[in-house]
Amino acid sequence: MAHWPSRDMDLGAVMKTMQGFLQKGTVRSCAQFQRDDAAKAVEEIGAPIWVIYFMGLVLVYMLTGWLPTPMKEAGIPMA
Repeated sequence: MAHWPSRDMDLGAVMKTMQGFLQKGTVRSCAQFQRDDAAKAVEEIGAPIWVIYFMGLVLVYMLTGWLPTPMKEAGIPMA
């Protein structure tokens, strides 16, 4: 296992340590982190967003079906 270099190590030792990290796959690129984060966000939030959207459509459908009834009873013209 590679250890983080101490202050008294030379540049060659630091580079060798970093190569060890890169070869073992412990360091990932920023693009890889962004792809992983985006995929995780879609998995976690995707279904609830669709449920909320669908329930909003149901609410609009129900209101447009029910609202004219109390308006007629109140004597409001529907023109």
